[in-house]
Amino acid sequence: MRGWLVVAGLGLVGYALFGGKKRKRVTEPAPPLTPPRLLQPGDHVGLVGDSLAVGLGAPLRDELDARGMTLDVRAQGATVAPFWADQPMPPDTVATLVVLGTNDCLNESRFCMEFADNLVRLGDKIGQGGAEPVFVAMPPMPWEPAPRMDAARIAMQDAGGTYVPPPPFDVPRSDGIHPTGEGYRLWAEYIVEELAGPKPAPQLPTAPPGWRPLRNQELTDELRAKAREVLNSAAPMGSMNPFVASDGQAYGAFVTVHPGTVRAVEIWRPA
Repeated sequence: MRGWLVVAGLGLVGYALFGGKKRKRVTEPAPPLTPPRLLQPGDHVGLVGDSLAVGLGAPLRDELDARGMTLDVRAQGATVAPFWADQPMPPDTVATLVVLGTNDCLNESRFCMEFADNLVRLGDKIGQGGAEPVFVAMPPMPWEPAPRMDAARIAMQDAGGTYVPPPPFDVPRSDGIHPTGEGYRLWAEYIVEELAGPKPAPQLPTAPPGWRPLRNQELTDELRAKAREVLNSAAPMGSMNPFVASDGQAYGAFVTVHPGTVRAVEIWRPA
Protein backbone atom coordinates (compact mmCIF):
# COMPACT_ATOMS: atom_id res chain seq x y z
CA MET A 1 0.00 0.00 0.00
CA ARG A 2 1.35 3.45 -0.83
CA GLY A 3 2.14 5.70 2.03
CA TRP A 4 0.93 9.24 2.40
CA LEU A 5 2.85 12.30 1.30
CA VAL A 6 4.18 14.96 3.62
CA VAL A 7 5.63 18.03 1.94
CA ALA A 8 8.19 20.37 3.49
CA GLY A 9 8.61 23.86 2.10
CA LEU A 10 11.11 26.60 2.88
CA GLY A 11 10.16 30.14 3.65
CA LEU A 12 12.77 32.89 3.40
CA VAL A 13 16.30 32.26 2.41
CA GLY A 14 19.55 31.78 4.26
CA TYR A 15 22.68 33.82 4.25
CA ALA A 16 25.39 33.48 1.67
CA LEU A 17 27.37 31.10 3.88
CA PHE A 18 26.21 28.25 6.06
CA GLY A 19 28.16 26.51 8.75
CA GLY A 20 28.77 22.78 8.89
CA LYS A 21 29.76 20.87 5.79
CA LYS A 22 31.53 22.53 2.90
CA ARG A 23 28.91 23.78 0.45
CA LYS A 24 28.84 24.95 -3.14
CA ARG A 25 29.79 28.53 -3.88
CA VAL A 26 26.63 30.39 -2.96
CA THR A 27 26.93 33.02 -5.66
CA GLU A 28 26.38 30.55 -8.49
CA PRO A 29 22.72 30.46 -9.54
CA ALA A 30 20.79 27.38 -8.58
CA PRO A 31 19.60 25.45 -11.64
CA PRO A 32 15.83 24.96 -11.90
CA LEU A 33 14.72 21.46 -11.02
CA THR A 34 11.57 19.70 -12.10
CA PRO A 35 10.31 17.36 -9.36
CA PRO A 36 9.06 13.92 -10.31
CA ARG A 37 5.32 13.38 -10.27
CA LEU A 38 5.20 12.22 -6.67
CA LEU A 39 1.54 12.70 -5.92
CA GLN A 40 -1.29 10.52 -7.17
CA PRO A 41 -5.00 10.28 -6.33
CA GLY A 42 -5.47 8.63 -2.96
CA ASP A 43 -2.20 9.94 -1.49
CA HIS A 44 -2.06 11.53 1.94
CA VAL A 45 0.24 14.57 2.14
CA GLY A 46 1.87 16.23 5.13
CA LEU A 47 2.88 19.87 5.58
CA VAL A 48 5.20 21.22 8.29
CA GLY A 49 6.64 24.69 8.72
CA ASP A 50 6.31 28.23 9.99
CA SER A 51 3.73 30.99 9.45
CA LEU A 52 4.06 30.67 5.66
CA ALA A 53 2.97 27.05 6.02
CA VAL A 54 0.07 28.15 8.23
CA GLY A 55 -1.25 30.40 5.45
CA LEU A 56 -0.53 27.81 2.76
CA GLY A 57 -2.44 25.01 4.52
CA ALA A 58 -6.03 25.76 3.49
CA PRO A 59 -5.45 26.49 -0.23
CA LEU A 60 -3.06 23.54 -0.48
CA ARG A 61 -5.72 21.29 1.00
CA ASP A 62 -8.24 22.57 -1.56
CA GLU A 63 -5.84 21.86 -4.45
CA LEU A 64 -5.09 18.35 -3.20
CA ASP A 65 -8.73 17.61 -2.49
CA ALA A 66 -9.59 18.48 -6.10
CA ARG A 67 -7.21 15.69 -7.13
CA GLY A 68 -8.48 13.11 -4.66
CA MET A 69 -5.71 13.62 -2.07
CA THR A 70 -5.69 14.65 1.60
CA LEU A 71 -3.44 16.85 3.73
CA ASP A 72 -2.19 16.74 7.33
CA VAL A 73 -0.98 20.22 8.41
CA ARG A 74 1.47 20.53 11.31
CA ALA A 75 2.38 24.22 10.97
CA GLN A 76 3.22 26.76 13.66
CA GLY A 77 4.26 30.40 13.33
CA ALA A 78 7.69 31.72 14.36
CA THR A 79 9.35 28.29 14.19
CA VAL A 80 12.79 27.29 12.88
CA ALA A 81 14.30 24.21 11.26
CA PRO A 82 15.83 22.68 14.45
CA PHE A 83 12.43 22.84 16.15
CA TRP A 84 10.84 20.70 13.43
CA ALA A 85 13.78 18.31 13.35
CA ASP A 86 12.79 17.35 16.92
CA GLN A 87 9.03 17.11 16.30
CA PRO A 88 7.01 14.03 15.23
CA MET A 89 6.17 14.13 11.55
CA PRO A 90 2.68 13.51 10.10
CA PRO A 91 2.25 9.73 9.93
CA ASP A 92 1.34 7.44 7.03
CA THR A 93 2.40 9.80 4.27
CA VAL A 94 4.27 9.29 1.00
CA ALA A 95 6.07 12.66 1.23
CA THR A 96 6.49 15.67 3.55
CA LEU A 97 6.47 19.33 2.48
CA VAL A 98 8.72 21.61 4.55
CA VAL A 99 8.08 25.38 4.52
CA LEU A 100 10.79 27.05 6.61
CA GLY A 101 13.59 29.60 6.51
CA THR A 102 12.08 32.97 7.38
CA ASN A 103 12.78 32.78 11.08
CA ASP A 104 16.07 30.92 10.56
CA CYS A 105 17.72 33.46 8.30
CA LEU A 106 15.90 36.73 7.74
CA ASN A 107 17.02 38.47 10.94
CA GLU A 108 20.57 37.10 11.08
CA SER A 109 19.44 34.47 13.54
CA ARG A 110 22.04 32.13 15.00
CA PHE A 111 20.11 29.33 13.31
CA CYS A 112 21.08 30.64 9.86
CA MET A 113 24.63 29.29 10.09
CA GLU A 114 23.14 25.88 10.89
CA PHE A 115 20.30 26.07 8.38
CA ALA A 116 21.67 23.64 5.79
CA ASP A 117 22.61 21.00 8.36
CA ASN A 118 19.24 21.33 10.08
CA LEU A 119 17.51 20.72 6.74
CA VAL A 120 19.53 17.54 6.30
CA ARG A 121 18.48 16.40 9.78
CA LEU A 122 14.84 17.13 9.00
CA GLY A 123 15.00 15.38 5.64
CA ASP A 124 16.58 12.31 7.26
CA LYS A 125 13.83 12.23 9.87
CA ILE A 126 11.11 12.40 7.22
CA GLY A 127 12.81 9.64 5.25
CA GLN A 128 13.06 7.39 8.30
CA GLY A 129 9.27 7.50 8.52
CA GLY A 130 8.98 6.21 4.96
CA ALA A 131 8.01 9.53 3.38
CA GLU A 132 9.77 11.58 0.69
CA PRO A 133 10.97 14.98 1.95
CA VAL A 134 9.92 17.77 -0.40
CA PHE A 135 11.60 21.14 0.11
CA VAL A 136 9.55 24.01 -1.30
CA ALA A 137 11.18 27.37 -1.99
CA MET A 138 9.01 30.36 -1.25
CA PRO A 139 7.83 32.74 -4.01
CA PRO A 140 10.47 35.33 -4.97
CA MET A 141 10.61 38.60 -3.10
CA PRO A 142 11.90 41.56 -5.14
CA TRP A 143 13.62 43.11 -2.11
CA GLU A 144 15.45 39.94 -1.03
CA PRO A 145 19.18 39.97 -1.97
CA ALA A 146 20.00 37.38 -4.64
CA PRO A 147 22.87 35.74 -2.67
CA ARG A 148 20.47 34.77 0.11
CA MET A 149 18.07 33.23 -2.38
CA ASP A 150 20.91 31.31 -4.03
CA ALA A 151 22.15 30.08 -0.65
CA ALA A 152 18.72 28.86 0.41
CA ARG A 153 18.11 27.05 -2.89
CA ILE A 154 21.49 25.34 -2.69
CA ALA A 155 20.75 24.29 0.88
CA MET A 156 17.39 22.84 -0.18
CA GLN A 157 18.90 20.98 -3.11
CA ASP A 158 21.73 19.58 -0.97
CA ALA A 159 19.40 18.46 1.84
CA GLY A 160 18.21 15.36 -0.05
CA GLY A 161 14.70 14.60 -1.24
CA THR A 162 12.69 16.55 -3.80
CA TYR A 163 13.06 20.27 -4.43
CA VAL A 164 10.27 22.52 -5.71
CA PRO A 165 11.81 25.76 -7.05
CA PRO A 166 10.22 29.17 -6.56
CA PRO A 167 7.28 29.83 -8.88
CA PRO A 168 8.22 31.81 -12.00
CA PHE A 169 5.87 34.64 -11.06
CA ASP A 170 5.33 37.14 -8.27
CA VAL A 171 2.50 36.64 -5.81
CA PRO A 172 0.60 39.45 -4.06
CA ARG A 173 1.74 39.93 -0.46
CA SER A 174 0.07 41.42 2.56
CA ASP A 175 3.19 42.64 4.37
CA GLY A 176 6.16 42.12 2.04
CA ILE A 177 6.69 38.54 3.29
CA HIS A 178 3.37 36.72 3.71
CA PRO A 179 1.19 36.30 0.62
CA THR A 180 -2.40 37.48 0.53
CA GLY A 181 -5.18 34.90 0.29
CA GLU A 182 -4.95 35.01 -3.51
CA GLY A 183 -1.16 34.79 -3.30
CA TYR A 184 -1.35 31.64 -1.20
CA ARG A 185 -3.86 30.15 -3.65
CA LEU A 186 -1.56 30.78 -6.62
CA TRP A 187 1.42 29.34 -4.73
CA ALA A 188 -0.52 26.23 -3.68
CA GLU A 189 -1.74 25.66 -7.24
CA TYR A 190 1.85 25.89 -8.53
CA ILE A 191 3.21 23.47 -5.90
CA VAL A 192 0.61 20.81 -6.61
CA GLU A 193 1.02 21.12 -10.37
CA GLU A 194 4.78 20.65 -9.94
CA LEU A 195 4.26 17.51 -7.86
CA ALA A 196 1.14 16.01 -9.44
CA GLY A 197 0.91 17.53 -12.93
CA PRO A 198 -1.78 19.83 -14.34
CA LYS A 199 -5.22 19.78 -12.83
CA PRO A 200 -7.48 17.39 -14.76
CA ALA A 201 -10.22 18.97 -16.84
CA PRO A 202 -13.56 18.95 -15.00
CA GLN A 203 -16.06 16.33 -16.04
CA LEU A 204 -19.23 18.03 -17.18
CA PRO A 205 -22.46 16.43 -15.99
CA THR A 206 -24.53 14.52 -18.52
CA ALA A 207 -28.30 14.17 -18.57
CA PRO A 208 -29.89 10.72 -18.19
CA PRO A 209 -30.65 8.84 -21.41
CA GLY A 210 -34.11 9.22 -22.93
CA TRP A 211 -34.28 12.99 -22.46
CA ARG A 212 -33.65 15.83 -24.93
CA PRO A 213 -32.97 19.52 -24.26
CA LEU A 214 -35.48 22.11 -25.43
CA ARG A 215 -34.36 24.81 -27.84
CA ASN A 216 -34.78 28.45 -26.82
CA GLN A 217 -37.76 28.90 -29.11
CA GLU A 218 -39.52 26.00 -27.35
CA LEU A 219 -39.28 27.58 -23.90
CA THR A 220 -42.40 29.24 -22.52
CA ASP A 221 -42.40 31.88 -19.79
CA GLU A 222 -43.46 29.17 -17.35
CA LEU A 223 -40.50 26.94 -18.26
CA ARG A 224 -38.05 29.84 -18.07
CA ALA A 225 -39.36 30.71 -14.61
CA LYS A 226 -38.86 27.10 -13.52
CA ALA A 227 -35.28 27.17 -14.79
CA ARG A 228 -34.57 30.30 -12.73
CA GLU A 229 -36.15 28.71 -9.66
CA VAL A 230 -33.93 25.62 -9.88
CA LEU A 231 -30.86 27.73 -10.69
CA ASN A 232 -31.30 29.64 -7.42
CA SER A 233 -31.97 26.48 -5.40
CA ALA A 234 -29.56 24.03 -3.78
CA ALA A 235 -30.12 21.42 -6.49
CA PRO A 236 -26.78 19.58 -6.98
CA MET A 237 -24.74 19.71 -10.18
CA GLY A 238 -25.80 17.03 -12.65
CA SER A 239 -29.26 16.56 -11.14
CA MET A 240 -32.42 16.25 -13.26
CA ASN A 241 -35.29 17.87 -11.37
CA PRO A 242 -38.59 16.59 -12.82
CA PHE A 243 -41.80 18.63 -12.82
CA VAL A 244 -45.12 18.77 -14.67
CA ALA A 245 -46.02 22.03 -16.41
CA SER A 246 -49.51 23.51 -16.78
CA ASP A 247 -49.81 21.85 -20.20
CA GLY A 248 -49.67 18.45 -18.45
CA GLN A 249 -46.28 17.62 -20.05
CA ALA A 250 -43.47 16.17 -17.93
CA TYR A 251 -40.22 18.13 -17.98
CA GLY A 252 -36.90 18.14 -16.15
CA ALA A 253 -34.69 21.02 -15.02
CA PHE A 254 -31.12 19.81 -15.59
CA VAL A 255 -28.33 21.49 -13.58
CA THR A 256 -25.14 21.77 -15.67
CA VAL A 257 -22.29 24.12 -16.66
CA HIS A 258 -22.15 26.38 -19.71
CA PRO A 259 -18.88 27.86 -21.07
CA GLY A 260 -17.99 30.95 -19.10
CA THR A 261 -20.44 30.18 -16.28
CA VAL A 262 -20.28 28.31 -13.01
CA ARG A 263 -23.81 26.95 -13.03
CA ALA A 264 -26.69 26.78 -15.51
CA VAL A 265 -30.10 25.09 -15.82
CA GLU A 266 -31.52 23.59 -19.00
CA ILE A 267 -35.09 22.42 -19.52
CA TRP A 268 -35.33 18.87 -20.90
CA ARG A 269 -38.26 16.55 -21.59
CA PRO A 270 -38.54 12.84 -22.32
CA ALA A 271 -37.70 12.12 -25.95
